[in-house]
Amino acid sequence: MRRLAKDLGTDYIFLFGGSADYGTSVSWIQILDLSIVGGFIIPSNTIKAEGRAVGALIDVQTGKVLFMVNAEARKKGYAPTYTAADTQEEVVVKLRDELVDDITRNLIERLNDLE
Repeated sequence: MRRLAKDLGTDYIFLFGGSADYGTSVSWIQILDLSIVGGFIIPSNTIKAEGRAVGALIDVQTGKVLFMVNAEARKKGYAPTYTAADTQEEVVVKLRDELVDDITRNLIERLNDLE
């Protein structure tokens, strides 16, 4: 990446990545899923997700890390069994979007501190 950035004539490169853990747990209310209506309308599933992201601003010429930023986030949602998979995906997407927003905001704050 550094070599590509150098070939493109850039001075700095920002590399970032992260991870997310998520899962679904059910409550005692899920017994109502035995009825057709319960599986469709009763939010018996709790979806939890948490993630972390970290990024480093690197000087392309020297390869030195100028500074690092990080972000952490947690999200939670509830869904009936019928829509639990879709809701889980929505919760994870919201988590990812929040992490990207947070790490971007942290990067901009650090860059402003350098001025």
